[in-house]
Amino acid sequence: MSIHRVLVPPIKCQGIKTKLVPWIKAIIPADFDGRWIEPFMGSGVVVFNVRPRKALLADSNPHLINFYQAVAKGEITAYFDNHTNSGVVEGINNKLKLIKRSGYGFRNFDNFQLRCLICWHLAID
Repeated sequence: MSIHRVLVPPIKCQGIKTKLVPWIKAIIPADFDGRWIEPFMGSGVVVFNVRPRKALLADSNPHLINFYQAVAKGEITAYFDNHTNSGVVEGINNKLKLIKRSGYGFRNFDNFQLRCLICWHLAID
């Protein structure tokens, strides 16, 4: 009896092919050099376990496609390399939106700019 280890994908999807992976790997030749075409990628469990050299992956769910494109571009894994996030920038943007909302009646841009600088305790030269 042999135990087959199956890599689990980062996303859970309905209709996942995890149970089929050992069977699919058994029928694919070890020296497979063709293009793997996956029209219903879903979680990607088959392609992660078969590991073809060339693959064409598709799915009708745009959220899955966007997620895997972001992973491929390094957008999601960049945090683990740099250990930084966009929390500070998001906080500044949210505070600016709040100032704009509460200061709808500012007479001019100079007053708005002054209010923003006061909010962050910055001096005006």
